[in-house]
Amino acid sequence: MEKTNSRAHPRNGGRDASGAEFVTDPATARLLATFDELASRTSTDQPNKKLVEACRGALMDNDSARRSRNFGLLLEVARAEDAPAIHKMFADLNEEGRAFDEYKNFAMRWGMVDPIGAMKFLQTQHKNCIIPRADLKALAFGWGKVDPDAALKWMDGNSAEAERSGGRTAVVDGWLKTDPVSAAGWITANAGKLDPNTYVECVRMAFSGQIFAGSTDLASAASWLSALPDDEISNAAQHAWGNVQWALKQLPYEKSADLWAKVGSEPWMGFGQFVEFSAFSSNNNVANGGLGDFLDALGKTWPEDKITAQFERWSTSDPEEAMEWLGEAPSTPVTKAAIRGLVKTLEQTDPAAAANWNAKLAE
Repeated sequence: MEKTNSRAHPRNGGRDASGAEFVTDPATARLLATFDELASRTSTDQPNKKLVEACRGALMDNDSARRSRNFGLLLEVARAEDAPAIHKMFADLNEEGRAFDEYKNFAMRWGMVDPIGAMKFLQTQHKNCIIPRADLKALAFGWGKVDPDAALKWMDGNSAEAERSGGRTAVVDGWLKTDPVSAAGWITANAGKLDPNTYVECVRMAFSGQIFAGSTDLASAASWLSALPDDEISNAAQHAWGNVQWALKQLPYEKSADLWAKVGSEPWMGFGQFVEFSAFSSNNNVANGGLGDFLDALGKTWPEDKITAQFERWSTSDPEEAMEWLGEAPSTPVTKAAIRGLVKTLEQTDPAAAANWNAKLAE
């Protein structure tokens, strides 16, 4: 008699292959056990009524975390044919006084399986055929995950709608979730074509997307940021760095130093950000040597001539702030290079102070 894998598939009389048996939450386990049946109840051009019913059932759960999880699982099997019926389900619930944030996740899924159909359908549902901003952004996000080229082409052909709803930004955001490197490359290549607000937001999302993506390392993300064209109008790179710097608090000295070396000499980098990053890197949970050890590590990655040039620039705008920090910082090759930059500024504005700081270099 031929042996079979008893766990291979429930249709073969084996144990549940959906993974339900390994899930501790009873409601989620029951849902997973029905997935094979839900996916099989499909016919072309007709909505899957069982799926729509299951979606409604998942929403009728006052445990918000489980509701979002279970509804999200159901969306994975939703097709273009199912979307209008699921939309109607949400509309009916809304009329009952039950509005759910999960509609956004549904709209994202709709954008993945039938973006053009979704746009046309929603235009018929709203006054003046205008799709609500939030809905269009969610659709664009989903579309960007699966076909960013087509999505961006649609945005170009519907520029008024795209600008009103931030459609291009949403497409890029979705694209970043599936291919952050290609999406970041597109942003770089199209920097001059995007309006300033869209460009700033895209750069912020791209840097964040690379920081949190397993396909890129931190240093590569920082290198991408530093390679962007100089942009004094929108300061997109500076905005992106400041927005994401909080996520870099717990890095070991060497990684912090390597990361900073990629961006520390950029003209958009401010002295306040250097002080803040140094404090993060010197006082986090994996640091035990304080500021001195961080600066020692930084001296191995940030060239002294660049340190001097950057501190000369920083001290030109605010010499008192630079002197205060250097007066308290431990003596390291980094601080000495920084003092040389301060002295270059003071020689033009305060020769006596410059002489005093030069004396410190000789100590």
